[in-house]
Amino acid sequence: MDLVCLVHICNENQVYAVGGYDGQSRLSSVECYDSFSNRWTEVAPMKEAVSSPAVASCVNKLFVIGGGPDDNTCSDKVIAKSLE
Repeated sequence: MDLVCLVHICNENQVYAVGGYDGQSRLSSVECYDSFSNRWTEVAPMKEAVSSPAVASCVNKLFVIGGGPDDNTCSDKVIAKSLE
């Protein structure tokens, strides 16, 4: 599946792919790539689907900022997601 408008962010030896758009709908998915095991795994999804958010990591949390549920709406929410 081709995805666009997702965001990647690194946290220690892991890379997270957050949200995005699959050509039909916005995604709430969060996937984790572990460089030690060379594997992608799905982690618990976000409560809302967004594409093109800003994402930061700090103290084992991801902070998903903004993005949007469609082409005409920008979210003003910040989602804090634990990585533990």
